[in-house]
Amino acid sequence: MSLILTPTHAGMDRENTALANGEPLPKVARVVVGTGVPHTDPATATALVAPRAQSVQLAITRLSDTAIQINAGIDKTGAYAITEVGLELADGTLYAYGTLMPPAGFFKGEGIALELPCVLSRSNLGQLTVDWNILDVNALAENIKNLALDAFTSEASPIIADLVSPLEQAVRYSWEDGIQRFEMELFSPRFTLRDSAPIAISGVVAGDDSLDLAEHTDTLTSGDYVIFNASHAEPVRILANLELGRRRVVNNLQYTYPNATLARSNWT
Repeated sequence: MSLILTPTHAGMDRENTALANGEPLPKVARVVVGTGVPHTDPATATALVAPRAQSVQLAITRLSDTAIQINAGIDKTGAYAITEVGLELADGTLYAYGTLMPPAGFFKGEGIALELPCVLSRSNLGQLTVDWNILDVNALAENIKNLALDAFTSEASPIIADLVSPLEQAVRYSWEDGIQRFEMELFSPRFTLRDSAPIAISGVVAGDDSLDLAEHTDTLTSGDYVIFNASHAEPVRILANLELGRRRVVNNLQYTYPNATLARSNWT
């Protein structure tokens, strides 16, 4: 939207005085917003009718000899309708004054900070045209955060996929074997399931210190595994062969498994 700021008589008098005395015009110090019924004649204004807030930060950039850019930030505290806007010099002179979206004004909600970038051109002293882009700074910060998270996710997704893939494969194996519940206890942050085909076993009794793996004696290597069925799951560390095809485990088994699946794992 566009807001017309009219130079005030007070502002022009201050400028003429500076020129007559060979002094620099006081610097633009702040943008002031108010909630009062605006002055009928902006040129006669010497102050806002009902000042409510002023810029908490002000950045001024000279674009040329006849134009400057001002970025004013209005604090997020308070909810009110901005009806009048003024531009003050460092000595308190109201240099320019205007109304904002009459008659109701622009409503600023609680917790919403406004950033008001504008360009002042001195090529026409009759009226200063100020283009105000009213931004929700909080929403802008949220957008920046989301963009950063999206970028991070994009970079991290291949790494996450590599870490999740073994567990995904184990769940797929359990589902293909007809198991509709998969439980796993993660013993350390580096726990993974290795990508190897599961083994169907049976006759496991709680308290046993070995497993009957006669059918897999020649292919099964020692190491870490997970035994699970629809009701229970636990890690096992298989050691050397015993008699009759049984394999020793490090710790006695906690549960009874009439039928179960044994999957290769690494939980060290």
